[in-house]
Formats: sequence, structure tokens, C-alpha cells
Amino acid sequence: MLGDVQVLEVSGQVSAAFAGKLLAGFGAEVVKLERYPAGDPTRDPDGPDPALFLFLNTGKRAVTANLAHPDGRELLYRLLPCFDVLLVDTTGLAEEHGVEHSPELPVERLPEQFPRLVVVATSPFGATGPYHGFAGSEHTIFHAGGEGYLLGAGLLHEQFPDRPPVGAGGHLAGYQTGLTAATGALAALLDRDHTGRGQFVDVSAQDAQLSLNHLPVMRFFDGVLETTASRGFTFGGVMPCADGYVEVLPLEEHQWQDLVGLMGNPQWAADERFATGRDRARHGREVNQHLREWMRTRKRDQLAAIGQTSACPIAPYYDVDEAMATPHARERGSFQRIDHPRAGPGSYPRMPFRLGTGGEPIDERPAPGLGEHTTEIYGSYLGMSAAEIDGLRSRGAL
Repeated sequence: MLGDVQVLEVSGQVSAAFAGKLLAGFGAEVVKLERYPAGDPTRDPDGPDPALFLFLNTGKRAVTANLAHPDGRELLYRLLPCFDVLLVDTTGLAEEHGVEHSPELPVERLPEQFPRLVVVATSPFGATGPYHGFAGSEHTIFHAGGEGYLLGAGLLHEQFPDRPPVGAGGHLAGYQTGLTAATGALAALLDRDHTGRGQFVDVSAQDAQLSLNHLPVMRFFDGVLETTASRGFTFGGVMPCADGYVEVLPLEEHQWQDLVGLMGNPQWAADERFATGRDRARHGREVNQHLREWMRTRKRDQLAAIGQTSACPIAPYYDVDEAMATPHARERGSFQRIDHPRAGPGSYPRMPFRLGTGGEPIDERPAPGLGEHTTEIYGSYLGMSAAEIDGLRSRGAL
């Protein structure tokens, strides 16, 4: 797909690294540039690299360069004509390379100097606007996008009504920003096919996170401000069962009637207070009490199987081990085994698509070691000799 596309990645955060991973999965040649000896902040300098680094960097090759050193920056400028895309996060430039907003490395103006280069820059709040220079972490961006204010709804809000907003686990904002950056890179490459010119693609992590909240944003324009108390469903939702949890959403009348039938047409369901959807919404807490009493005695997979035979949506909640072990995931090959030379073998998620022509997701190389391909890349891309590379290294430029 992208077999003829060359990508240079300069990252210190999840966002640009995930964008690079996605483009590598599409077939692009992705070269990760890191500063020696620290390397990417998700590496472990004292042992095997942790799972986050191994996941984000499969399929890439790695070089080192010290962009705070004049010779290191010159090396970058020599590399750029060899690449189609530069993926960079400004936080990584500032914290890992010490060159954010440096006059020696004006990221947004690089396409002026390299007309065919697509520069995709991720930052907490974008390259323009009053917050454009603000720093931001995963926690900052997640809440700046408004999602954290709405978490703790439904069953959680019923059990802990006074709980303050919470954050999501993992790196949701980083992954969403990376997906947005990869999409922007593909759009800019398509545009270059028509115009012959690259461009600067400005990716705001806050904007990317806000795009996940389109429903509450649109409701706000209608005059409704969602909170943990109002978000969610007036009845149905997360239900505890005998061995876990399921999600039940009998929102439409035929779904409700199917669910009542599955439960054996209990007498309480014939109560006039639950006759219509509006009635059930007004008495949602009581409806949910009845539903939970019935769900609590049944197993999760049994309830999910029942849901598949009816019009009522019932979905199981899986933990990671269970999701990886489902027959469906195994048959589709959703995970692949990669043997890393230092971390050992492990199961890694494949690209989440299959081509209509029957093509498989591209097999991924294990995440590279720090500077593993420095001599190879600088030799093949720039024609540098081993002595020249050693000289740069001795001067602190690599």
C-alpha cells in the first residue's frame, strides 16, 4: 500500500509514535530518530524495553542524532530530502531533543525548504491559538477534551454519585491523536499526488480528543450540558451478572419486548408504570433493579448468547486475556507472535483491517534497539562511511 513511502519519525510521546506505527503497518518505511544515550522516554535503559515501547515501535528502524548539536541538525537536514513524511511531536522535540520552537529547526516552515515534504506535527493544543505553546500530558489532554468530566456515569454514578470526574486508563488521548496524525499524513500525501507539493499538517491533541465527544458537543449546542448524572441511559446499561458484566440496551420498544420475553414475561414488567419507553425512563432506577436481579443469577456468556438470538442488544465485557483468547480473534489472526531479541516472544495486535483482495496485514519487525540501524541508514541514504559516522558520534552529534 505505502511501500514506496519513506517516513522519518521524531517522537517522545505516544501520539507521533502511534502514527508512525500505523504508517509502518500500511507498508511505509518508518525510521525512528532518537537521541543517544537516553533514547525514547518509553525505553528502559537498564533492561528489556517495556510493552508500550515494543508495541508502538514494531515495524520501524532506528537511528540516533543529537538535534541540539549543530552537526546533528545538519544531519537531519541532509536526511529530509530522502523522506516523504516527517512525523514529529513538539513535546518530544522540547523534552527529548531540546529544540522546540528553535530558529534552527522551524518545523512548520520545513515544507518551504523541502517542497515535497509532508510535515505532520502533533502538539497538545496545536500550532496556533492562545494555548499553542502550552505543555500537556496524557492526563491534561484527556480532560481538556471534556471526556473526563463525563466519566463515572451510569452504574458507576448510581453507586458513587459524589465521585469527581475520572480519567481513562492507558493513553487514549495519545492514540486518538496518533490516529488523527496518520490520517492527516495520508490526506497530505494524496494531495501531493495532485499538486506535487507537500505541506505542514498541524495536529492538535485537544482537537483530536474533542472529536470523540461529538455527541455531547452537539447536545451542548442544543442547550443541554451533559454531566455524569445525565449521561448514559435512563434504564439498561452496565449490568452485573454471575461472573462479570454485560451491557444491556433495550431502548426501542421491540427490544424491550424481546427482553421481557427472554426473562419469561415476569409480572413486574406488566406494571403500568413500565408500559412505554417514556414510562420506563421515568422509573429507570426501578427497572434497573429488576433487570439486575435477573441478570445477577446468569453467566455473562449465556446472556450474550441469548442476546444474539433476540432483538435486544446484550454484550459481554471482556478483560484483555479473554479478548485475546476468543475463537473469533484467533480465527481472524487479530494477534501475531513476535520474538524480540531482548524482550523475548509476545503477542502483538495486528492492524485492525483486512484488504478486500485477501491481503493480510503486513508482518511487523520487532521494535528496534537504540540506534540499531544508524550505520545502515546513514550509509544507504546519505552515502556516509563508517569513519564519518564514527566522527559524528565522537563529536556528540549522534
